[in-house]
Amino acid sequence: MRHIRTLWIASLLVITSALTACKTESNYFVDENASGGDGTDNGAPTTATGFRVRLKAKTGVESFLHKFGDVNAPCEIAKADANNPGEMYCMLNMMEYDVWFHGFEYELNVPEGFCHYIEERPYQYYIAPPGKPPESVEMVVNNGVVTSCQVGGVPVPIQGLACNTGEGLLYANGSFNCAYNYSLADARLPNCCEGRMNTTITTYTPNDQGVLVGVIQISEVVGGGLMENCYDTPHFYITTWPKYSTTGLPATSYLELANQTYTRTQKIPSEYDVRAERGVTKSVTFLAGFHDWAAYAADPLTWPSTRTIPRSFAPVNDRGIAGDFSSGSAVDAAGDGSYQFSCLGPAGELRHRIRLYLNEWNTVEDFQAFRQDGDPTAVDPNRTGLAGVNCAAVNTGLKCNTYWGFDDLITRHGAGDPGAYVFPASYWTDTPD
Repeated sequence: MRHIRTLWIASLLVITSALTACKTESNYFVDENASGGDGTDNGAPTTATGFRVRLKAKTGVESFLHKFGDVNAPCEIAKADANNPGEMYCMLNMMEYDVWFHGFEYELNVPEGFCHYIEERPYQYYIAPPGKPPESVEMVVNNGVVTSCQVGGVPVPIQGLACNTGEGLLYANGSFNCAYNYSLADARLPNCCEGRMNTTITTYTPNDQGVLVGVIQISEVVGGGLMENCYDTPHFYITTWPKYSTTGLPATSYLELANQTYTRTQKIPSEYDVRAERGVTKSVTFLAGFHDWAAYAADPLTWPSTRTIPRSFAPVNDRGIAGDFSSGSAVDAAGDGSYQFSCLGPAGELRHRIRLYLNEWNTVEDFQAFRQDGDPTAVDPNRTGLAGVNCAAVNTGLKCNTYWGFDDLITRHGAGDPGAYVFPASYWTDTPD
């Protein structure tokens, strides 16, 4: 198991509370099918309901769940639409400190005649850029001094006693510090350097007569890690969630229903639950993957096609020899910021899908205003500024934004471009503006 996992795993806190009804039962469940811990399977749901996701009400925690574009519409594909394949986008809204401290719990409901198989995909993202080292590097060392560096025949800079490949430093002695191996700087962090690199080092040293004699050494450098090691996901800490035996990473969960009814609940652990020992994280990206509020405000219904997915979900490339992500080896997407629930037919055909996005709100004023009228153009979940000036507080001087969300990071460190290469791990200990 990787260092980053073993450090952060802490005993999950069992948080008990009285359950109270909130808003409408179409979006919340209370005593019905209530669960604790990792979640439970609870038998047959009410057959009159559709394919839906509901939220478990929690005393003292304000939250609301709705279909995109209508804060009063449940996250539910009606039973009447069983034979009309479709996809629904849903938003779970929580205030940032509640997200960080509590996490959330959902109920998945499948009515009779809807699904032959049910598929649940974990929410996950990259905490830092993963990648592969260059395929080949050629270096010339004259009397201990690096005089020439090429990556695949392309000249690259010399940095001290090393060749700067753009993806790490190759030293004159043949050792390589891969830019994606974060454990080199901190043993608690992962090695996300995947693949092998062929090196050809020609070393010139003086013989007894003082004549430089060249010796060519050809070797292979192994990255030693996996790009997937940089995945971060709350599902890793759900003990009952299926894991891949080779990597220990959360797998997509499949269950055969044979068109029968099904319901279950699932607790998603919070950042506080799993990282209490570390105590320094300043981010809610661990649970909240909603992004590009500007695109949603422009038109909630076109958001899926007009949004820009942050590179932390879909890096596209690694650094490459330019070192700036403009080119390089392809990197698979970790996800799109959602918790996915798919209803499949007997041949694996997609019948229905629900994508659930958790949106964190920096201020109570914006949260409540959006809950009241649902107008995305009149609010800003990522509001910044000072408490007592730009947002309510008893004492002035504190910041409205307590924890980094994806849009917060992009605005501050990506020049407002969701396509910028901004990854949460770089800012865990920083306090947002």
